[in-house]
Amino acid sequence: GEDFDFAKRLCKAYNTCIYNPKAVVYHMPKEGLWKIFQWFKRRGICEIYLVRMGTNGIGEYFFYNITRSLVIRLMLLFLALSLIGAHNLLLYAALFISYYFMSIHRFKKYTMKFNNIKITLLLPIVKLSMDMGMDWGRILGPCLLLKDIINKKI
Repeated sequence: GEDFDFAKRLCKAYNTCIYNPKAVVYHMPKEGLWKIFQWFKRRGICEIYLVRMGTNGIGEYFFYNITRSLVIRLMLLFLALSLIGAHNLLLYAALFISYYFMSIHRFKKYTMKFNNIKITLLLPIVKLSMDMGMDWGRILGPCLLLKDIINKKI
């Protein structure tokens, strides 16, 4: 996220960029779910700028978002469930709990390395913060992109 943003601002300021494949970027550790959310929101926004450079129109862009966005997929699932009359709070709670345990299972190889129950239990919550931040950035990205196009910054 910020790597792309930083490079974009540098190129704009100096009208040239030099690529160094050996360059290394160090990130400060994020302290708290809100900072993780904000970091991934920036990544989602920058991803939209990158996708715009490589897609062939709005349809391809929406397909990209639907296939990668947890929030959009959950919204479509909830819409489908509400259309068939499933307005049960327990069903939504069961979906969240299943997401939680699928995340634990998905990242089991990483959590087993640390052998720490707190990491195992918190990882799905951190992952959800990351997914939601990324998706919020994907939602904000087109708005900011349109604003840049209108202001002729792109």
